[in-house]
Amino acid sequence: MENSECSFCKPKKKDWEEEGFYGYRCPACQGSTAFIIRSSHEGALIENEKKIVIKLCEKYYPDLELKWITKNRPNISHWYDFLVPKK
Repeated sequence: MENSECSFCKPKKKDWEEEGFYGYRCPACQGSTAFIIRSSHEGALIENEKKIVIKLCEKYYPDLELKWITKNRPNISHWYDFLVPKK
């Protein structure tokens, strides 16, 4: 499903796309942060998708960790998360 008004559905930048997700490093932060976004316009992840997200983050962003910001936002319409440098 795609929403024509959703910026995540029509991204301007993708560094990779795999297993229903895509990601990119933030150029404004000199690549020290990144985003991972579900390719389809859907909300919360199921357990299997969470495992895929973790695997993809370890593969593409081994120096970063997920913030899991969507844990506190159950009504999100298009799933995404933010990655920051590991502590």
